[in-house]
Amino acid sequence: MKHFLMLSALLGLLSACSMGSPTPPPPAINEPGPPEAWIYPHNLHAFNGVDHLDLDEDPILDFNVLFNEEMDKNSVVSSVSITDDAGHLVPFDFTLTSARIDGEGPYALLIPMVLNARSKAPLKYGTHYTIAVKRTARDITGENLKEEVSADLWTAVAPYRLKVEQLALAAGDPPVLQVKVTNLAAPVKSLMLHASCARNVVTTSFYRYFAALDSGESRQVNMTYSSGKQDVAPDLQCAVQGEVLDQFARVYIE
Repeated sequence: MKHFLMLSALLGLLSACSMGSPTPPPPAINEPGPPEAWIYPHNLHAFNGVDHLDLDEDPILDFNVLFNEEMDKNSVVSSVSITDDAGHLVPFDFTLTSARIDGEGPYALLIPMVLNARSKAPLKYGTHYTIAVKRTARDITGENLKEEVSADLWTAVAPYRLKVEQLALAAGDPPVLQVKVTNLAAPVKSLMLHASCARNVVTTSFYRYFAALDSGESRQVNMTYSSGKQDVAPDLQCAVQGEVLDQFARVYIE
């Protein structure tokens, strides 16, 4: 199944046209031929070339489906689905409206029908979902959708949780930040910690890479100096952040 032009691309196209760009006009609206649809999920984050939804930001999936013809409402509602890889359907609430995209002159555009949808329940961590619109959707003249369209997205894996205790901070060339790191959640691979130690807008930064950290494992390590002031005070408290490099996931530090 193919991915189709999303609303953001359509907006960019209209913007370019309104500024005098040689970009061709947007797709024809209410022109002869079978109706077409575009799927636009909201709040996605690109990671390794794949669209992800951060469930800690919003566990509910919001999306729009745009149609270039006035559609039969019942056929639209029955043709749209959200499924996971196991084939489980995700129920959603919806409204059907029209939407105006403002532009200048011939580029002022009215989308004849927009389905605004929101899943009724939170999505699951670490799951692949597909939004699909089947060809059974038809316009008010009875003509079916030109072809089925779909959009794929993945949800973030469950957050990782670490406890980081600052043990010592010593000036030197380079300075040394010693910490104790404990993994409070699932095993993690490719973990990067960043520490920022600041006073009076002067910052000293450190980092530490872990190829793996098992669940419940604790390590006492020296974080590597990366930049900033080297003459650090031993009582300076440092803020630590975590980043998982091989997955789309949040890291919470205690």
